[in-house]
Amino acid sequence: MTTSAEALHLRAEQAADLRRFDLARELAMQSIAADATDGDGYASLGRACLGSGDLIGAESAFRQALAVDANNAWYLRGLSVCLRNLNRPKDGLLSIEQALQREPFYCGN
Repeated sequence: MTTSAEALHLRAEQAADLRRFDLARELAMQSIAADATDGDGYASLGRACLGSGDLIGAESAFRQALAVDANNAWYLRGLSVCLRNLNRPKDGLLSIEQALQREPFYCGN
């Protein structure tokens, strides 16, 4: 059975796929409000922030996701993209290397 937070997270991801980043951000925030212990809501917020150009917000959201699950390769990849775009390529590289250490066959999707 899908939880409310999970359903909202999935809707946020669908909105981001459609490049509707304002809607994705709103849905991600609702997902976080429904369950602040689920890192996927924070990661969806990070993706929405990235898409809308809010790199500082994206970094913060991915770091919050990692606070929930430090071993999640998707969260680490998102943080890596943020750091690269914030002109911190060494930090971004470290983040993606950590993702690959946790999931050696991780392909980024």
